[in-house]
Amino acid sequence: MNQITRALLAACIAAPLLSLCSQAEMANIGKPGELHFKIRIIQGTCVLADNALEVDLGTLYLHRSKGGSRGSDTPGSVLGEKPFALALEECGDVAHAYVKMDGDADSDDPTLFKLSGGARGVALKISTADGTQQHPQPLSAAEEGMKWNLTKDQNNQLDYLAQYVVTQNNPQAGHAEALVNFSITYE
Repeated sequence: MNQITRALLAACIAAPLLSLCSQAEMANIGKPGELHFKIRIIQGTCVLADNALEVDLGTLYLHRSKGGSRGSDTPGSVLGEKPFALALEECGDVAHAYVKMDGDADSDDPTLFKLSGGARGVALKISTADGTQQHPQPLSAAEEGMKWNLTKDQNNQLDYLAQYVVTQNNPQAGHAEALVNFSITYE
């Protein structure tokens, strides 16, 4: 068989196959389907500038009454204080932040954070500059936390004040520290 005959034979065999393929492409298989997509786009949260802050209140002194061994510090007295801030950056159009702080509550005053170490009769108070107090609250609690209004499209600073507060008569000197975990949710 020569080459022309082979080519004609191959064309005759291929032609019906091509015809079937073109018919299969053109066949109506029914109404076209539809896909519906829904998406909700929300503003990203602020970026916390530093997620591990250390606030050092330095050395604090208990007051002693003149000529006696008993201290003059009474429950509610503030031994020392130090301002600190949670800095939020790249907030976009976030309007509010809700801060929860979790730590062990003091046994003498459950509105204060318990201190560990050798000091006794002293606890940690965390509040805002205007005096609004941040209470120990489990991060899993249903409550929203302390509300902060944020300035949109700017960096924001949440200003706090840490204070060591006397919770018992005759507090005892010693090392004192507290670990407070916090979470921030946004709106």
